[in-house]
Amino acid sequence: MTSCLICDRPVRFFKFKCQNGCVCKKCYEVVSLNFTQIITDKNEAELLRIYTAAQAEEHQAAFDITRRINQFILFDDLRQLICLPNHPNYAHSALGPEYYSLSDVKNCKKIEVKTKKDDKVLGTIKVLIEFVDSQLKREIWLLKKPIACDSLPYQTMRGLAEKIVQELANTNERVKESDRIVK
Repeated sequence: MTSCLICDRPVRFFKFKCQNGCVCKKCYEVVSLNFTQIITDKNEAELLRIYTAAQAEEHQAAFDITRRINQFILFDDLRQLICLPNHPNYAHSALGPEYYSLSDVKNCKKIEVKTKKDDKVLGTIKVLIEFVDSQLKREIWLLKKPIACDSLPYQTMRGLAEKIVQELANTNERVKESDRIVK
């Protein structure tokens, strides 16, 4: 039995062929832009790109910012989601905005790396967010380039990193508590 290239569900009667295999009807609706295009000439990579772009648009349309920590992290408390805008200055690679459920956040920690150069101590700061999916980790770089640890910008970014870690921990605890009450 064949499986969908996008969602990996078994495909039986309604399958739509592309260059590398088949997709199910639900995924075909997304990658064919609501049944307006054919996919027979598209490969798996193109279909996955279209699918992830459509999913991102769907999440973005359903995301209402209730609070934020500068431009580093956005919260939607109504839907219990977070958004990492992945601004090029603060993400280590060029990514678009990413949306995650608060219940998927497993751990968050501040990482400071200090080096001594001449008679000054220089440092960088990042926040590492780990998710329930053990392979998924995201970094928010607050200071990519080393600067003096006794400077005001360094102290400000250290405070922001601590605020991000504390806010995610508090919010995650509230989500888990509400899940326990519901069950």
